[in-house]
Amino acid sequence: MELRRECPTCGAPYAKGARRCGLCGADLVAKRPPPPPEPPPPEVIVEAEEVEVEEEETFSIPARLLMAVAEVVPGLFRPLVLVLSPLAVLLAMGIAWFGMLLLSMGTLISAIMTGSVALIVYAHAVAWILTARVEFLTESLIELDSRQRFVFFLLVFTPLTTIIAAMHYASKAMN
Repeated sequence: MELRRECPTCGAPYAKGARRCGLCGADLVAKRPPPPPEPPPPEVIVEAEEVEVEEEETFSIPARLLMAVAEVVPGLFRPLVLVLSPLAVLLAMGIAWFGMLLLSMGTLISAIMTGSVALIVYAHAVAWILTARVEFLTESLIELDSRQRFVFFLLVFTPLTTIIAAMHYASKAMN
């Protein structure tokens, strides 16, 4: 008659020649209880810093359009630039008119020179609006990004082309 082999710790049956209990891990040879389980690692509690999450503001379509315009043409929102730029445009128009007068008198070279001065004064006004600072044209042009440069050439050379065409047709009408 075979004696039933049971673990002295948990009472689980075990096979002949087993050294440890398959259920609880007790040492069957020395008949000692299993080693106590390792305590779980201590929990490290780290206090999280509170971070304020900024909610993205939603703007209306006119406000977004105004912000886009302000990004490309910031001078529209500066008082000094808003005063001096129109004055420079008026001066450029007066110089251009004087150039047309010179052209009507037949002094082509003087008319071209006067038209060039008018263009430079007008280009200054446009650059002031695009950079939001009143400074020399060469300094302003260096600071323009690609969108502002495109707007600059569009605003300067469209009227220039119109003025050249008007001067051409005016000279043909006089002859």
